[in-house]
Amino acid sequence: MEDLQKMYDEYNSVQNCETSEDFHFAKGQVDILKYMLGLKDMSEKVYEDLCAEEEAHPNEDLMYVNT
Repeated sequence: MEDLQKMYDEYNSVQNCETSEDFHFAKGQVDILKYMLGLKDMSEKVYEDLCAEEEAHPNEDLMYVNT
């Protein structure tokens, strides 16, 4: 995670962009890195929610169906 944050900080500056292509490449990198950095928090939140629901209904088989 630290490496991702370091890369995010490096790409999140337009000072190093000399051309519009450089800018758009860096923007794409920042978007991807931001998504990846958010995955940890999102995964932890989903896990906590699932554990809380399982504790609330301990004798039920919880099955999630995409509808």
